[in-house]
Amino acid sequence: MSRIPSLLTLAALTATLAMGCDYYGGGEMPVLDSAVGGSPSPPPSPSAPPQVQSIVPADGATGVPLSAGVTITFSQSMDPATITTANLTLSRAAGPVAAGVQLAPDQTTTTITPVSPLAGSTAYTVTVTTGATSASGLPMAADFTSSFTTGADIDSTPPTFAGATGATATGGSTINVQWAAASDNVTPAGQIVYRLYAATASGAQNFSTPTATTAPGATSFVLTGLMGNTTYFIVVRAQDSSGNVDSNANQVNATTNAPRSYLTHVWPVLNAKCVRCHKSGGDRPFWDTASLAYTNSVNVDAKNPDPAWKIVKPFSSAWSTMYDRCTPANLSGGFMPESGTPLTATELSNMRAWIDEGALNN
Repeated sequence: MSRIPSLLTLAALTATLAMGCDYYGGGEMPVLDSAVGGSPSPPPSPSAPPQVQSIVPADGATGVPLSAGVTITFSQSMDPATITTANLTLSRAAGPVAAGVQLAPDQTTTTITPVSPLAGSTAYTVTVTTGATSASGLPMAADFTSSFTTGADIDSTPPTFAGATGATATGGSTINVQWAAASDNVTPAGQIVYRLYAATASGAQNFSTPTATTAPGATSFVLTGLMGNTTYFIVVRAQDSSGNVDSNANQVNATTNAPRSYLTHVWPVLNAKCVRCHKSGGDRPFWDTASLAYTNSVNVDAKNPDPAWKIVKPFSSAWSTMYDRCTPANLSGGFMPESGTPLTATELSNMRAWIDEGALNN
């Protein structure tokens, strides 16, 4: 027989190839599925909405590690612009959980990474909303949810922390305390908080009740409301997100400045610039004498719509109208003195310090 194909055979082969090309509109050849005798097996229709193909931790999982994140695999490539924290969320009964969302280069795998470790023995819910769309612009057919529960919080290791490194008096009632950041086996440095314990005698700190607690990640803190001309002994301890607190006893100390004197720094200014409008018989607090001015100002209601304002609120110049209304950027009312010479920067500084140091009658 001749090895040259007949014209009829070539025509049949050409027709078969043409059918294969036309199957995808002139694109790739069909995939032959040997399991069904070579029948074509088309890929998912581009008109089908995307689905969550798998999720880790699985729905209903328990004992999930506190350090876990969430991995979601979609059925098709997704639009990166829609894979956001608005459309993929992690939450618990207490509310949303701060987390980052990252779509892998394959555009089908997404990770949700919590900013801080998960809480122990807590139920969490993962939600993918219909705002998440495929690369071709098709949204999820419906919101997807999956839940898991973390294991018990077994972290019992306190942070590694050397304690305070220094303390500096910054006024008659304030001391700035500094330290280097602690480290922890679970909690990131930026999530560690610090407890400050202050006492007026060395070693006399009450470690059951901190004098102050910082925001997460702080490496300094200003203690306020302290007594003037007094030495304070301060210990700083680190606390992780599981509540473990280190036990260092490293002390630093500083002595507050001598407090501002009411009779020396404040009354002379009131007498020279304010008393003429605050005399007895008028509609304003009577400040005829040093004694009257003190009695009619300290812890006295400022007649402001916000009851937090006082004429003088000890330890809080920010809520004292005597100081606030004498500053150019006052928040509580008209600028004072109403007519006459404004207070100088030094006079304002002394008044503010006197109030913040407790507004003593000294």
